[in-house]
Amino acid sequence: MLLEQVSLLLYLDADWQESWGGTLRIFGSGPDGTVDVTPEAGTLVLLRSAHTEHEVLVTERPRHCLVGWFRAPRR
Repeated sequence: MLLEQVSLLLYLDADWQESWGGTLRIFGSGPDGTVDVTPEAGTLVLLRSAHTEHEVLVTERPRHCLVGWFRAPRR
């Protein structure tokens, strides 16, 4: 059985500064082909990670997030 998977990221670091890095870059979205998500507390990201090209940029500080996956049978 094939499963559809959605990844969940909830960032937890208050007062995160963009200069610290750790940005989630999602390719294939947005007007210029990418969307950058700064890991600020309260930011929630849902994506089909197996189907969506993405990377995490270098970070200067530890970053914390809650990570989970939703899985359901593919129809």
